[in-house]
Amino acid sequence: MSLKTKLIIGSGPCAVNIADRLQSLKSDVIVAAQGKLECCSDIARLQEGCESGQSTLTLLENTKVVNCKSCLDNTYIVELEKNGVKTEHTVSDIILAQQAVQEPHFLNYGLKPSDAVLSLSSTALMNIGKGNSAEKFDLSRFTGKTIVFFAGLLEESLPTVLQQILNSCLALESDPGFCGRTYVMTKNLKVAGEGLESLYRKVVQAGTIFIRFQDQMPEIEQDDRRIKIKFIDEITRNRSVINADMLVADVSFKPDPYLKSLAEIFGVETGHQGFLQDDNVHWFSVQTNRKHVWAAGDTRLHTDRRSHVEDAANIALGIESFQIVSDDLDISLENESLPQFYTGGCVSCITCYRLCPHRAILIEGRVRLIPDACEKCGICAAECPRQTIKFSESHFKTISTPGADGKHAEKSPFIVVYCCKRSAKVAREQAVLLKYPIPENIEIIEAPCGGGVSDEMIFSAFNRDADGVIVLTCHEGNCNSSRGPELLKNRTGRIKDILSTIGGPSVDNGYRVAHASLSSNMGFEFSRILNEFEEKLKNIGGRAGQRKNQEAENVPKKEKAAAVPVEEQMPVDDELVDINLLDHEKLTSWAFSQQGCLTCALCSSACPASGIDGFDPRKLVRMVAIGMEAQLVESRWPWICTMCARCDAVCPMEIKISSLVRNIRGTRDRDKVPGVNQKGLDMAIKTGNNLGLPQEDFVFIMEDVAEEVAEEPGFEDFKVEVDKTGANLLMTIHNKLANTHTDDLKHWWKIFHAAKEDWTVPAINWEGTNWGLFTGDDESMKVMTGRIVENMERLEARHLLWPE
Repeated sequence: MSLKTKLIIGSGPCAVNIADRLQSLKSDVIVAAQGKLECCSDIARLQEGCESGQSTLTLLENTKVVNCKSCLDNTYIVELEKNGVKTEHTVSDIILAQQAVQEPHFLNYGLKPSDAVLSLSSTALMNIGKGNSAEKFDLSRFTGKTIVFFAGLLEESLPTVLQQILNSCLALESDPGFCGRTYVMTKNLKVAGEGLESLYRKVVQAGTIFIRFQDQMPEIEQDDRRIKIKFIDEITRNRSVINADMLVADVSFKPDPYLKSLAEIFGVETGHQGFLQDDNVHWFSVQTNRKHVWAAGDTRLHTDRRSHVEDAANIALGIESFQIVSDDLDISLENESLPQFYTGGCVSCITCYRLCPHRAILIEGRVRLIPDACEKCGICAAECPRQTIKFSESHFKTISTPGADGKHAEKSPFIVVYCCKRSAKVAREQAVLLKYPIPENIEIIEAPCGGGVSDEMIFSAFNRDADGVIVLTCHEGNCNSSRGPELLKNRTGRIKDILSTIGGPSVDNGYRVAHASLSSNMGFEFSRILNEFEEKLKNIGGRAGQRKNQEAENVPKKEKAAAVPVEEQMPVDDELVDINLLDHEKLTSWAFSQQGCLTCALCSSACPASGIDGFDPRKLVRMVAIGMEAQLVESRWPWICTMCARCDAVCPMEIKISSLVRNIRGTRDRDKVPGVNQKGLDMAIKTGNNLGLPQEDFVFIMEDVAEEVAEEPGFEDFKVEVDKTGANLLMTIHNKLANTHTDDLKHWWKIFHAAKEDWTVPAINWEGTNWGLFTGDDESMKVMTGRIVENMERLEARHLLWPE
């Protein structure tokens, strides 16, 4: 492993943590700070660690980056300036760890700072919010006061900000001399940070009241001494008012202006807030769009100390991994999949240089490629106006598809599907695994990035008699090539315009070209998008329309799936629901209701039925919260639920969603319960078993199965004891065991026989399947359970075996 210099740009604890980590890799480290370096004691310790001579640590204060140049060997020449003197440093890695600045939200709320209006960053509150014991600080300023904290009313609160608010509330409420009241007004409380959920519970128990808002924000009136806050309580729907002695406005973190300059110098993309690396799922956590340029700490809007430590560890891991690969990789072996630049037709428009998301292209008299920096996304080739950048045909791989053998060419539209290998390709694999329906006559081509699917590739598909072309790519903001979905959207829009201009009505305004975004876990959406696109092609004329007519004339029509009754359809997302007309007491009185729901969506991600007919456990809980019980009771949602209770297991607030569903089922009229559940239950209540089997028939079946067991070697003396008094074990029977699965009885009975167990089966009310559990019928469930208890007492059995 070669020893190379790493440049860290920053002055705070995060930069020091990274320097500490990189020293363990025996790297030479330069720390360049725009101002003074913080954490002097930690820096002194790092300098002591360099005395062995294995690495060097260079500290540069009051130093700015003024320029950076990429080299073909994937190193960087960085120009630094200190006191007007410029120096150049060749480095292999650049780590941006610039600290963010805090901005109070006074103006955003229409407030003016005063003794009654504080910022969370004020000295007194900063001390309390550190989570230390309240006795260490003078709380007299807050004693007996009504204090309102604003947390994330304007934007999502960062874990650091929320933790400080919660610590402040806990310190105040836990102080015996406080004698006041604290409120937290929030929009969408996020407690996913380490320890925040536990801290939130403690704060609630200490006495802080949380008031949540969705759409209508509170009205604030400020005078010299007090603040009046008017609002509609979204739980009770009552108009309410709080006269606060003190209001504490939260803060947001903004990028340091220097960070914008650094991003431009190093060619690193920023998110909508100006921070680096918008948590792209395809990138390593501290990776940017440029190889060997890393982002850490506040530059990623990770402001808590734990995140700083984790980022430092991940940067060390990433650098070490890249060094191992670089030392062992023969770039010449990879050249076949790299873009080839044919400079004879190049007009030096530098489109490739401007659009390359990874800054892998250099302009040094001619266009040159940095091989190690290239991610082979194909954007440069797709956007080159002269088509002088080419990939080999093997760069785009055709994926075999069930049914895509050409035999159906005269029956359905032929569709060419370009799939991003990081998202749509994986979603397609999930769709095939789960057997979701996929159009038969399609050809799927894997592309490194949807943004690399060029005009030429789309038109070539039409030259091969494709009826339609669709490109499936990543969601915007989660593309490995950053701008891939955006560039693809522009490109397909342009192609639609061209087709509409030159083709007339036969191309139907370019609707034969489409694009859509997917993530890798959206197999169902992959199926839905392709089937909808196929149906559209059948309806817009041309070859597809002719095939549709031919199908209508020659192919027998398949029966359509039964439509969901109107009364069982859920309201669509844009349906207007008048919350004021809903009954908020009907379901919210249940003890396991939604009051603590954080809308974290863990229930939805754990649910095996999530997505079927739009079913979403989180939305169900919310509908209960606002009183939409009529829609839930009459819908299919409660019956789609499998009652597996995985949602209960993962819910951080311990909401019993499965019990919620069961109560909704129980609220439905019994004659409207779907399927055979209620019919079977009614039969069991009437006859003692779900089959309605007479007693003499049941006893005959038991004895007949026992005779079959006795015919097997080793069980010659076997017999079944029905209604035996005083047996050690009483066994209930699942209705299927007395009907279609009688062989399963033999396994149980052979175990009893081998164990010399004293057992019996009741002759009446033997049913062990209690469908009252699944239909939500508590009274019937009690009757069925009571009959088992009666059998235990009647036959004086000591133990119960209930296989169901």
